Amino acid sequence: EVPEAEREAQPLTSADGRFLIVFDGRIDNRDEIFANLDSHFRPRSDCPDVEVVLAAHRCWGDDTPKHLLGDFAYAVWDTVTQSLTAIRDPLAGRPFYFVDHIDFFAFASHDEALLCLPNMSFAPNQDHLASLFLRRLQDYDRFDSWYVNVRVLYPGSQLRFKHESSVAEFTQRTIACLEPFSFSSNSEAVEAFESVLKEAVSAKLRTYGPPAMLLSGGIDSASVVTAARSLLAAAKREPIRTYSALSDDEATCVESQAIRVLIDAGPCSPSIVRTPSFDGGLSSELMAKLVWDQADPTANSLIMLMPLFARATADGCTSVLNGVGGDVVTDVPDYYPGELIKAGRWRDAWRESQGIAANNTYLRHRTSSDIFLRSMLASMPNVVQKRVRKVIERLRGGDQSDVEVARTIFSPDFLAQTNLLSRLSAPNQRAPRVTIFDAALGQDVDVDWLAHGQKGYDRVAGRFGLSSRDVWSDLRLVQFYFRLPVAFRTTGGWTKSLVREYLRTRGLPSIADRKDKQHIGWTFYNRLVNERADVPTPRVWLASATFDPKFLSSLLRADSLNPRAQPHAVSPEQVFWLRATLSWLDRFRSSAP
Repeated sequence: EVPEAEREAQPLTSADGRFLIVFDGRIDNRDEIFANLDSHFRPRSDCPDVEVVLAAHRCWGDDTPKHLLGDFAYAVWDTVTQSLTAIRDPLAGRPFYFVDHIDFFAFASHDEALLCLPNMSFAPNQDHLASLFLRRLQDYDRFDSWYVNVRVLYPGSQLRFKHESSVAEFTQRTIACLEPFSFSSNSEAVEAFESVLKEAVSAKLRTYGPPAMLLSGGIDSASVVTAARSLLAAAKREPIRTYSALSDDEATCVESQAIRVLIDAGPCSPSIVRTPSFDGGLSSELMAKLVWDQADPTANSLIMLMPLFARATADGCTSVLNGVGGDVVTDVPDYYPGELIKAGRWRDAWRESQGIAANNTYLRHRTSSDIFLRSMLASMPNVVQKRVRKVIERLRGGDQSDVEVARTIFSPDFLAQTNLLSRLSAPNQRAPRVTIFDAALGQDVDVDWLAHGQKGYDRVAGRFGLSSRDVWSDLRLVQFYFRLPVAFRTTGGWTKSLVREYLRTRGLPSIADRKDKQHIGWTFYNRLVNERADVPTPRVWLASATFDPKFLSSLLRADSLNPRAQPHAVSPEQVFWLRATLSWLDRFRSSAP
């Protein structure tokens, strides 16, 4: 994955024979670590990252993660104390799955690898299944695996397993809370952003093989490719290889037109897959095989990535950059004018409400008055907000609740086993979360939410022997944005206003001024499902264990993704999750011992 890894051998044993380490990932601050290490621990400068981490562990012990920057997960066995220490980076850049069985302790980078061990259950995690369809379900552990016996090490956590006690102990680490910035001008903020962005991109470009990225026509992807071009040109490296999906009819597709602008904006080696024809990519037969023979609840929504990753592998790439985390990192509350109302700045709040109605990517369908009233509600105490929302829901006759959706979708046995109905009816109870503090907004942000998009990218990329690198999930970039005052994040209703200004300074006004959020990924799924008669139909015995058979029989049809064909209050996206989940259950239960 990185140039130095060509010479690495794992597991690696320390020179004194005390420690053994296995490592997955990439360390971005090697020079800083070398400078701080005691001289007798310092390895040679061109050593693999695993040697850097082992030297750091020998020097700093349990404090090692404080000195590391990058995407990583690793485990160290101490032959003296007969204990295993496992570490995962704070933003979940690398997975770490483990099993704490009565007969053994095991870990892996992929949950399915652990299912090969003796006495392992193929049973799914019921709370994860339910959460795909029920938005209010918040009391489950998101860092459990999709399998009941497989756990996930929390981001930023340390696991200690001692052979003599056979008990796993956890230590949670927090990310440092930094003060908000106080930039004097927009240009100063843009300059600071560009500097941090280039640091993040430069770290991700350290790769074995040609530099590559997934290129969409969006703001986040545009910022990554712009910085990458500048860095590669300065280093006199080959141009970046870009992988994109374009509509067969570019003239009517804004996203495709934006991608063309980015491709033409500078040196790159573009690879293009057409949709829905699949020209330039995998055949529909092979795509269907990848989707349904290897169904996965977190990866099946990313069908568009498969032909792009396949092309990247064929081109000799080992890692591919993306900007999937940009929407989450740059997010601000929809009704942020409420903060202006709290400060008594009513006119400013009204002007921002007008800007949101005109320019906001997600809220342009609302009127200025509606946005202003909702911002007033957002300015009130939480207890008042909840009461007002309940009154509004009653006046509207009530929307279909998660309780009703649960009764429609799930079998009585499943509802009884999970106690879902009472859990959904109770006040929202949130399981413990791993968070990072947004200093400018004064609120905690779930790391799980930050890492949500990257999970699926990692799994799909892994099928093709690739590493997926999300630039926007780089800790430096996340901490920068979480110190950025709201006035620099969104202005006049524009989302990502600072990133947009950066793109304008780089001669990309047509990208910076995009208001739409057009995605063409669903055309891949529509092609495979709505135009194929051989979409697998899960066996009835699978349905009866989890889902209501009557519901299944009415929805699992070739036209089930057509919203007009939906007789229930279940969205097309939920039907998609249903198909993917059942195919996943079918795959593993049919192969279970």
